[in-house]
Amino acid sequence: LAAGGCPVADTDQDGILDNFDKCPGVFGLAIFEGCPDTDGDGIEDAKDKCPDVFGDFDAQGCPLTEAPEELLTRFQSLSIFFGKDSYSIALEYYQDLQEVASFLEKYPDYFLTVNGFADSAEGKDRGRRWLAQKRAQSIAQFLRSEGVGTAQLQSKGMGVDRQSAIVDYRRRVDFVLEKRKVKP
Repeated sequence: LAAGGCPVADTDQDGILDNFDKCPGVFGLAIFEGCPDTDGDGIEDAKDKCPDVFGDFDAQGCPLTEAPEELLTRFQSLSIFFGKDSYSIALEYYQDLQEVASFLEKYPDYFLTVNGFADSAEGKDRGRRWLAQKRAQSIAQFLRSEGVGTAQLQSKGMGVDRQSAIVDYRRRVDFVLEKRKVKP
């Protein structure tokens, strides 16, 4: 085709001629008049708040996520269990811990306390307190290795759990996540 005797260009070679292309320098889609949808979620990049990540229309092109309150509830009920006389983290807990680390990265106004516990069959009183502290510290160290800052994290050895009737549940680490109070 020619415009006034001159050929019409398609600079980005997306099949939409430049004089009809809203984004003539970038390969785009006809439904968006030549503008791109990089992540393929059906929302053109100019209107997509997360143009590089597939998202939902209701979230303006960003992925739907759980509300922090829902995640908070899940993490508050999460326990990491340990073998007798051990403070080594089993591989089965790595994904849960990585999710906790991601939560803290995404919501820096939350603070995590890691509470370690032991049971009465794990040595003498002083050794049980030490083991409970080492369990909490091993979880805190893992979270720090995942990028959680020390300002968002503390570990506490709580000693012997005398409340749980099930021995294996006494050898654990629990989490307390709290939103920090903002000072005026």
